[in-house]
Amino acid sequence: MELLESVATSLPYGTLEFARRWAFARSPAGVGNSSHDELFGGAEIAGSYFLKASHRVEREVTRKQGYVWEAFEKIAKQNDARLTKPRHAMGYEVDGLLDNAGVKFLLEIKTTTLASDVYTGVGQLHLYDQLIPGVKGARKVLLLPGTPGEEIKAAVSSTGIAVCRYDIRYRDDALVVTFPQETRAFFGFLPSTQGLDET
Repeated sequence: MELLESVATSLPYGTLEFARRWAFARSPAGVGNSSHDELFGGAEIAGSYFLKASHRVEREVTRKQGYVWEAFEKIAKQNDARLTKPRHAMGYEVDGLLDNAGVKFLLEIKTTTLASDVYTGVGQLHLYDQLIPGVKGARKVLLLPGTPGEEIKAAVSSTGIAVCRYDIRYRDDALVVTFPQETRAFFGFLPSTQGLDET
């Protein structure tokens, strides 16, 4: 498994996830397969990878979610909060569980505000609450790159899920993720001392 982690930056997510599940299936019966075991996944990976050509030309894919996770983890550490990635033995893995002075937030990060991403995120948050040990009772949060329409935001909020925003853009050929003050305040983070561009 350590070997898998060491090559994670060069593998598309699907390949790495297949290898993880194969290793789990080959493990001795009863080892780490209790739904009550508390397991954790590795940190999200930023950067990019190449999508090999099949029916279309090879293209580079940016791991935007990894950049968001890294920026959020940095703010969490600055505020003495703990960000982890609890997962189920069968491979279901949350984007993040933040513990800030005993207050817990279950995060689902999406990289668009498209309806498909919003629907998926809402479903994942409700399922993880039932499937993953250690996240029950955490405040559910859908983290989006912008704000969806008010009607959608109200509908999501009515299910018990908060909608928070992050901003993502290129600066000097680098991908930069920032969090507006209302998002920082929601998680109980101290205000930025260098404006909203601090990550």
